[in-house]
Amino acid sequence: MKEFAVLMTLRGSGIPEDKLKEYAVDLTGEVDGRIFPGWTEKEMVKREVMRIIRRFLMRNLPDDTPDRIRAVDEAQEALMDIFERYQ
Repeated sequence: MKEFAVLMTLRGSGIPEDKLKEYAVDLTGEVDGRIFPGWTEKEMVKREVMRIIRRFLMRNLPDDTPDRIRAVDEAQEALMDIFERYQ
């Protein structure tokens, strides 16, 4: 369920369609390695998860994406919501 929500969020971000599934699985696996029950209460862990998501987006979002920084910010916020909801 979480991977599907991540995939749907990435879908509108400008990442090529053929890479979406692979990227959703990769990002979910990377974040899942850092989270645990109650992780949202720990500011250090939340910041680390936010850094992981931002780094992932900056690395994988095409350079020609219009207003790239805004797209990264919006996707990062949406992805944090997903990971907080589907602990």
